[in-house]
Formats: sequence, structure tokens, C-alpha cells
Amino acid sequence: MCAGTAWIYLRSELSGQLMRTGLDHASHLLWEEIDGKHGAMTLCGLNSQQNHLGSAAQDFARRAALGFFLLWLLGLLLSFWHALRQKRVAQNFHRRHPSLAEFALNLEGFPASATDEEQILQFVRQAFGLEDVQVSVCYDYRDRRERVRELWEKVLVDEDVAAGAYHPNLAGSVIGRRGLGLSEEERDEVRRWLDRSKPGGLKNAGSVFVIFSHNYDLHTAERQFPEPTAMQRLTRGKTPLLPHSLTPEFLLSPLHWVDDEGQMHRLTVRDVACEPPEVAWEHLGLDVASVSVRAALAGVAVLVSFGVIAAVVFLPLATYNISYVSQAGSLPTGVMMSVMGILVMTVNWMIGLLHIFVSSKVGFTRRDREGLLIFKAFSTLCFFSFLFNVAITIFPESSAHPMRFLLHPFGEGRAITSMQDISFQVRASVHLFHVLVPGSLFIGYLLFPLQGFVWPAVSTMSFLRFWHSRSFTADLRAREAEKAMEPLGMSLGHDYMGFVVQPLSCSLTLFFASGVAWQTFGCLALWSLFMMPFTRYMHLRAMRRSYFSTNRIDMDALFAWGFPHSQVLAASAFWAARIYSWSLLVVPLAWLAGLAVYHVMLALVVQPLVLPKDCCDSSRPSYDEVRTRRFYDWHNCNPVKVLLSHCVGSKPIPPFEIGKEYLQENCLEWKERAEKLRARGGGLWSLPSEQVDSEICPLMVPEVEDLLQRPVDWIGQASRSFAQSSPGQASVPD
Repeated sequence: MCAGTAWIYLRSELSGQLMRTGLDHASHLLWEEIDGKHGAMTLCGLNSQQNHLGSAAQDFARRAALGFFLLWLLGLLLSFWHALRQKRVAQNFHRRHPSLAEFALNLEGFPASATDEEQILQFVRQAFGLEDVQVSVCYDYRDRRERVRELWEKVLVDEDVAAGAYHPNLAGSVIGRRGLGLSEEERDEVRRWLDRSKPGGLKNAGSVFVIFSHNYDLHTAERQFPEPTAMQRLTRGKTPLLPHSLTPEFLLSPLHWVDDEGQMHRLTVRDVACEPPEVAWEHLGLDVASVSVRAALAGVAVLVSFGVIAAVVFLPLATYNISYVSQAGSLPTGVMMSVMGILVMTVNWMIGLLHIFVSSKVGFTRRDREGLLIFKAFSTLCFFSFLFNVAITIFPESSAHPMRFLLHPFGEGRAITSMQDISFQVRASVHLFHVLVPGSLFIGYLLFPLQGFVWPAVSTMSFLRFWHSRSFTADLRAREAEKAMEPLGMSLGHDYMGFVVQPLSCSLTLFFASGVAWQTFGCLALWSLFMMPFTRYMHLRAMRRSYFSTNRIDMDALFAWGFPHSQVLAASAFWAARIYSWSLLVVPLAWLAGLAVYHVMLALVVQPLVLPKDCCDSSRPSYDEVRTRRFYDWHNCNPVKVLLSHCVGSKPIPPFEIGKEYLQENCLEWKERAEKLRARGGGLWSLPSEQVDSEICPLMVPEVEDLLQRPVDWIGQASRSFAQSSPGQASVPD
């Protein structure tokens, strides 16, 4: 785009005419009246430039109409090439890294009374004709979500102390490990959850995960079911075409579950696309209607957040700018505008955190669907925030008369109209460039580590030191400190915002007759180079680890890319309309046509979504091998099953928590599987602790906490030294 827009402008006559006439500096013509007040330039002098300027503008418009259309075609080809490449990368990733989704199917349609895991296991063995299968029942515990989380935390702390992560005293126990874990009363409470004769018992969320030991067991189970017809092959098992499509059915199931009352329930065998940590277990049990209502309420909450930020930040800022322009004749600059800009970015960041909270309350059963909502909401917020900055910069007056310089056809009116036309476009495009560079492209990203990591870490640490040093407060426990000091989690929805909104914002310069477009896209190219190391550092050294085991958010970002890409075609139609005096209605129609072409070809030809089972074969490693390598499985991520194993079963299951994979190494079952892997040998399935020296780069970039720890320690030493040197005060040990 940088080279194409540079060729369109620099090879046209307009660039030379702007330099010769000085219109690139004569922006004061914009604000002068046409009715006889022409400033220093006389009407006679302006008429002498009429022919040259008009022909130069038309030459630029012709080049822009044709050039932008060719750039749109080139961008269309490159976009599909990128989408295909991204799909191949996802497929190769699944081939190289086996996942637990390859071994699981989801049986949907169970009644709420189907909570007996042994009974369900026998049913599954008969249905699939296999003995070596496992099941993980999805429990509906929405009415006791906080209680389940509280008991989960107790089990987690007990396992942490057993693994030697910290001393029992730091966990809040004064009698050692005996005071940790679940009490006998709590164990009885969990056992009563399984008693269906009493009210308040656990319910089945409507689905059960069936886990096979090997990939070829899936093919064996598939042979137990009838062959689909030709029409059924067209509709069954197809890769979802849209980001919000349901996961397809894996088998045409004739299975029926008979409940205690003799009623039959038809079961659906659906594919599984994500890993166990990405399942929102606490939301299982919500029906489609409830999720739809919650999604609508979430949309309302997002719109309300937009209204709040508009009323609290944008409206006062716009009022201040308009008042300043009316009194001083120019836009405000200096410290005030810098403070207001930082305030706008801070509010955007806080609204982004609100969107994370809202998406977690909708009731999506998978984390990737939460990411879809975050991506759409945050992208919309940032784009409208950018448009607001552009509006108060380019159109600071209350009147809207400058818009006519963007809309009327070339060659109409007197020379003064053409001069004001070009002068306005130069002035407006320069202001647009100043909004983008460095503000929108760089400043927000450079401030994000300070807003999102440095300030939260410093403020939280200072609060913990201050609050828990008081005599009337309880001692700070290790788990509380861990949760308080956790950084923000990785969010692909927020990351992808920039890769869609920034090109969309930069493409607005295509609608102005000036040389700013190629400079803007040059800065966009520099921004792309800047984002490569920046995002890697944020993901690997600053953010909390998160699981994104599907490419559904990537797919949504590919569809959203059609918005900035189609704007290039709209710019081509815009300049053609100004040359040939077409209705400007062709501009939005061209944008919609470009968007439709891109979306249809992306959905039907590329089909970017990749399902794990599409990339595996019978030579894959077994389920036990993969879950030993991954540390998580379909059991230790299920909160209710973990609690039941500590209260009912003879083999307690260590809970899986991201960042605490070491807890699984204390499990006897995990150790036995690990020994079998070591006996087999082979570098691929060596354990992570055995690959540290070969996989971790010697040049380690410090984390944000490491950068902050030294000054914090220095401040702590200075405060202790001051306390010891003060007369009459005793030193307080850490």
C-alpha cells in the first residue's frame, strides 16, 4: 500500500501543482468566505491557476480510481494467500503437537438425573463396543459455583503444600498440613451432592465427554454406527464456515438414554475442538435460549459502556476543543491535550477490562467464544474513539460546511472552490496523519505495559505491604498473594484489535487528495515491524499464560480483515464518482460488494477453521502419552470430579491450575506414566524438565516482575533502614 499510494500521488500532476501553488501551506483559504473575501490571494490570481489545478486534481482522481482498484485486487489475492498459509500453519501445529481433543467426543442430550458416572460408563462401552474408554460427566453446578471454587482452592492449597511450594504456616495452618485440605464436614457436604433423593443434589449439565485411549479407537467406534446417506454426508461433519458456527456432529447417533422414569432421550455425538482448560465448566448447563438472552444483555452492557465513555470523556473533550478553537483560532496543544490523550487511552483500557468481565458472565461454554465477543467489542470501541479524535481535529467548528469539499465533483464552480477543495483536503489529511502518528499507532502500545503491568504490580504490592502490616488485619496467605500478584492473562481478542482497526483507520487517508496516504502506510509498515517484538515480549514475558487451543479467534480476525480491505475498493469508487459525477451511493455499495466477495470466498473456498481430528491419523501417540506430556486431562480440569475424587474415590485427582503443572508430578499415576515414557525413549515425548537446556534460549529477556523487583527491594531496604535509625521505634521483620 505504501508503494502503490506513493506511485499514485508522486506520479500525478497534483504533487507538483501543490508545491508550485503553495496550496499545501495555504490552508487558511479553507476558513475564508467565498463571497468576496479572498485574503491575500486575489480572484484574478486564483483564476490563473484554474486550468492547471483542475487538470492535476482530475489526473490524481483517475490514477486513484484505477490504482486503488488494482491495490484492492492485489490485496484480495494476498489476503487469501495469508489465510491459506495461516490454515496450513494451524494444521501443521496440530500434526506436530497432539492434543487431548483428538481423543474426545461430546455426548449431548443427557437428562439432569444422569449423574451416576459408572452407569454412564457402562452405557458408553456398550454403545461404542469398546472397553478401554473413559467418561467425564459435565455437572451443572451453577447454583453452587462459589462454593465449588472455594473447596477447589482448599484442595489446591493442600496440594501446593504437599509439593513443597510453600510452608503450611504460609497457607494459614498452625498445625501443619493436617489443618489444610477439606474437612470431614466438607467431605460429607460433597458426598451429599450425589444423593439424588435429597434436594439440592448435583445435576447433569446435559453432556458427557467420552475419552478414547487411541485415535484408531475413534474409527473402531465409528464402524458401530450406520453409514450416512449422500445427503447426510453433505451436512454432517463439515468444517464450520463462520466463527460462531456450532461444532459439527461427529457421528450420526442412534443412541438413546433411558432415565429412571423410563423416558428416552436422544443423544447427539458432537466433535470436540478445544482442550480441557479452555472449557468453561462453570457455565455448562445453560440452554441456548439462556445464552442468547445473556448475549443480548452483554451487548446492551457494551453499548452502555460506549455511552458512558462518550458522556464522561468524549463530550467534555469535544466541548473543550470547540471552545478553544472559537477563542484561539487553533486546536489546543501542550500538556492539557497530552493529559487528555492519556486519559482517553486509560479509559479505553478500563472499558476493555469491563468487556472481559462481561464476556465471562454471558455463559459461553468455551473460552474462545468469550474471545470473539471481546474482539468485536474492543475493536468497535477503539475505532469509534479514533473517529472521535479525527472529528474534533479535522472539523473543530460547529458547522459542517467543510464536508462539501469532500463530496462535490471535480471541475464544478469557480477557481476559489477548487483551491479551497484541495487546501481543505491537504489540511485535513495532515491532521489525520498527526492523529495516527504517533498517537494511535505507537503511544497507546507504549503506555500499555505501564498501565497494564507496571502500575498494577506496584500498586498491588504496595497495598499488600501496607494493609497486612497493620495489627488488626489477618496475615497474608501465600495463595492470596499469588492471586493478587497474577498479571493480566493473554487476550487474543485485544491483540487482534490493532491488526484490524489500525489499517482501517489508516485507510481513511485514501479519501483525501494529498501525499499523506503513502506516508501513513509507511508508518503502518513500521508499526507492523514494531508489533512483532512487542507482542512477543508481552505474550512471553509479561502476560499470564492462557490456553487458546482453537483458531476460532484467528478465523474471526480474518473475517474482520474484510472491513479495512474493502475500504480500498470504496476509495476507488469514491474517486471514480467524483470524476464522472456519479452518486456517492456507489461508495458504500462498493464497500459492501468488496466485503461480500471477500467473506464468501473466505468461507467457501479457504474455510480457515481447523479441527484437531482433521489433522491426525492412527499413528498418533496414545491418550496417556499426550496427557502425561500436557499435565492436564479431561478429569483434573473438571472441578466437581476433582472434589468427588477427594471425598468419594480412592484415588484423589490433583487439580490442574495453569502455572501449577508441578502438582501433577506428585501424583503416583502420573509418575507411572512418565516412567513408561522414559523407558520408551525418543526426544519428542521427553518431559518438559528434560528439555529445559535444549529448548530455552540462553538469552533470556527479563519479565516485568524482574524489572520491578530490584527497585522495590531497594525501597524496602531504605524504609527498613529508616525505621531502624528512627529513635524510639523497633524494627519490624519481614
